[in-house]
Amino acid sequence: KRLFELGAVNQAPPQMLEMFSLPDLIFAFIWLVVSVGMFNSKSKIWNAAGAVATVVVYLLIR
Repeated sequence: KRLFELGAVNQAPPQMLEMFSLPDLIFAFIWLVVSVGMFNSKSKIWNAAGAVATVVVYLLIR
């Protein structure tokens, strides 16, 4: 949703869940954690774990 559609221009900032849906926030959090894990570790398990977590969340939420 756009901020203008929410009437948030020149107003207090809207709540996070008013701007983004819960699944979108969960996917962003999963991908952020997996990205940090991938670049801070040499283990390739982060790629597989991130893919599995994304599919599981997608099937449970969508």
